[in-house]
Amino acid sequence: EIWARRFSRCRVQAMSIEPAVDLLPVAVAASPDAKVIVTWRDYASWKKSHEGVAAIKDVRFHILMARFVASGIRMLPWLELWDRVGDGCTSLLREGRAFSGKGLSSVREMVCYYASWRIAWGNDDFQLRNRGLRSGISMVTAEPYLTYLSDVRRLVPPERLLFFDFQRHGWRELRAFLGEEDAGRAPREGKLPRARSKHSLTNDTVWDGASWEQLLALLAV
Repeated sequence: EIWARRFSRCRVQAMSIEPAVDLLPVAVAASPDAKVIVTWRDYASWKKSHEGVAAIKDVRFHILMARFVASGIRMLPWLELWDRVGDGCTSLLREGRAFSGKGLSSVREMVCYYASWRIAWGNDDFQLRNRGLRSGISMVTAEPYLTYLSDVRRLVPPERLLFFDFQRHGWRELRAFLGEEDAGRAPREGKLPRARSKHSLTNDTVWDGASWEQLLALLAV
């Protein structure tokens, strides 16, 4: 009930519960008619991606931003004061505008993201790094991973469930599942775009999508 009330207030149309996938039963109970998309890969491939170079980049960049660069912003409660003025981070959350990607984020959004929202990933109070499939045992054995996939099938009726394989599926399968074949939109075919690149030094789409002017302004703040 609390979950549904909070998200309906923000007019959420779609959401990702990764990495807190243990919240799936709560999400399904709050929105029993929602469609569920699970990005599928075999366990060996999934484990490799979470223990490889990309995972190292995530941790390294989080430590740099949350523990050092963004820590100065939180020395004084100016983010809270900014919110009281009425044009701070909370207003951005209510707008719900996408800002992850090339040319999509403003300096204002980047400040809120790095000073507040992104920090939750590594904050010990949230325990996101140790929840669901990121728990210690899950990174060692295949059983928790396969159990999660089984739980998804048990909780969600097949007509509202799509296991999306990026190696085989694309826009056609996604649009058909969401019922957008006749929505009057421009047709999209082929594979979905990749938000991240193996050449990225940060594995962070907000940082990689910003201009040099924005990055300098963010560091100045």
